[in-house]
Amino acid sequence: GKNLCFSNAAVSSLLNNPILRRFLDEYSNPPDTNPITEELNHLTGVKNLNKSSTHKLRSIVQLKCFESGQFTKEFNNNDQHDAGEFMQSMLEHLWNENSQDTLKEEMFGGVSQDIMTCLCGCRVELAPEHMSEIIPIQLTKQDVQKGLESFLSEENITWECPKCARATVKKRRLIVIEPSTLILQLMRYNFDAANKKSSKIH
Repeated sequence: GKNLCFSNAAVSSLLNNPILRRFLDEYSNPPDTNPITEELNHLTGVKNLNKSSTHKLRSIVQLKCFESGQFTKEFNNNDQHDAGEFMQSMLEHLWNENSQDTLKEEMFGGVSQDIMTCLCGCRVELAPEHMSEIIPIQLTKQDVQKGLESFLSEENITWECPKCARATVKKRRLIVIEPSTLILQLMRYNFDAANKKSSKIH
């Protein structure tokens, strides 16, 4: 009776990452047990999926969200579930549990940089930073490649130019170091403002 599709998909994707599998294989329960790590470790050993579920993991992640003040994160209400939000929350608390950046860097490893350009000719290169683990790609009846190109294309944003104080500049995101693993979340719903309803892109 529980909607497990989105959490099953998120966990299956992660457990196919060889670096995470190796980390979990080498994991031994410390005195302060890490519940997300332990439950992921348990799920790697499941032989019969009919006798297990991701429901417990989902409850653990939701509790971690509430404990850290993320009250808007809802995964168990059986309304509309967001696989990307669940996976991102699970990863965030997985990093916190293990208090290390090395696992994150080994699993994903991408570095991006935002470049700001103004009409006055000013160009500002922001500091490179680790890429988000999940990149949302908005689909508008096009393929994934075009969606990814759109994500990396130039866009107008509100940001004050340090040279002329213009309020709007163009931002372009560059991938400085390609990630070893890239997870794309396909945003398949578009909101029609005129009709005030969502439509699904097939």
